[in-house]
Amino acid sequence: MAGLALDGPVAAKLMHFWTAILLVLSVALLARKHFGARSAPLAAVAFAGMPIVLWEATTAYVDLATALYTVLGVYVCSITWTRINCAMPPGAAYAWDSRPQRR
Repeated sequence: MAGLALDGPVAAKLMHFWTAILLVLSVALLARKHFGARSAPLAAVAFAGMPIVLWEATTAYVDLATALYTVLGVYVCSITWTRINCAMPPGAAYAWDSRPQRR
């Protein structure tokens, strides 16, 4: 909406293009954290080279913004669970304990 308010569809597409760039960088950041520094450029190129990502980067749509927030959320969660030395996130702990109880 901010892009449409500024200068019409061109600004909206430009903002979405920058979202795609941020998404590629966040994929590289996530790959670097979990698989090492050598895997980050490969992950970024592989992700950016997908036809759907290339097409979405030129349109003003919501998919890349949702993917950006999801990847950054996974990254933040991985940092958080590493810092508190938790072996299992709460969702997995709940699923583990949600088996039927004997009476």
